[in-house]
Amino acid sequence: NARRVSESDFLNRTQRTKPIEGDIVYCREGSVGNAGMIEHENICLAQRVVLLRANRKKILPKYFALVLNSPVMRKQVFSNISQTTSPRINIGTLKQLKVPVPSLEEQQYIVKIIESILEYEENSREFYSVENVLKTLKSSILFKAFRGEL
Repeated sequence: NARRVSESDFLNRTQRTKPIEGDIVYCREGSVGNAGMIEHENICLAQRVVLLRANRKKILPKYFALVLNSPVMRKQVFSNISQTTSPRINIGTLKQLKVPVPSLEEQQYIVKIIESILEYEENSREFYSVENVLKTLKSSILFKAFRGEL
């Protein structure tokens, strides 16, 4: 459901830098502090976000996105937010944030652990969703049984 722009708008918006796979899109205004990794190319960014490109010799894009979404980074970000009508963080302030950067091997290990935890969380959500459906079904069956409809 992404909004689309014309080809000329796309060329104009990507004139300085064209986002590539693995780049990080970071909300710096409005819903400040949310980061996501670009998984496919041919996108352009809105005004309230900033493009961050990891130096892949030092930091893995997936690790970078996970760290930016971590409570430790959010605490840094929210302590530096300008409160106006819409919360925002300046690009200069973003550049000063302290990002923990372990070795690439450690980053891969951290990403692997977090992805497995997120997968477990998703499976848990599915389980609870099925459990709620079964509870509703059970209530419906009991209701019909008490009314003599079964």
